[in-house]
Amino acid sequence: MKERRRRYQAVNGLASETKWRKDLSIPSGRCMAPRDFVPGSRSDSLRLLQHTKETPLTSLTHLRPLERRVLAMRDEGIAIDEIARRIRRSPAHVDRVIAWTDIPRAGPPTKRTPRAIERRVLILRAKGESHEEIGSRFRRSAQFIRQVEGLAHYTQGLDLLS
Repeated sequence: MKERRRRYQAVNGLASETKWRKDLSIPSGRCMAPRDFVPGSRSDSLRLLQHTKETPLTSLTHLRPLERRVLAMRDEGIAIDEIARRIRRSPAHVDRVIAWTDIPRAGPPTKRTPRAIERRVLILRAKGESHEEIGSRFRRSAQFIRQVEGLAHYTQGLDLLS
């Protein structure tokens, strides 16, 4: 285990004086392991992009997470073979991913606007009407109106987060 840790530190340029917790094999003072500690990890790729100075984050938002991660590693100067090993793909696949990022795309998906029934259900619920009353208006069950209301709140929440 110690040899593996030394190799990891040497490959990733970590200082040898980094204090590691014996039980978790992560640097002390951190709550998570470094981004590339587990090769092929599928967790959030934006953390890796924080260290990339050459490519601004705004120009990468239309890319998929794997594409952002591959470009970030390439911009850091990591060899294609090493990138392929980290994401568990072939070097030819990594080359294709890099080439695909140059192809223009439509951009991020458009925001979903609420349907008419969702807007009406939210307005009527805000006025204090019950699910049964609204359901009888639209000739639907109270359970269906609850579903519509829940979806409308969910999409409003997504709009707030984006």
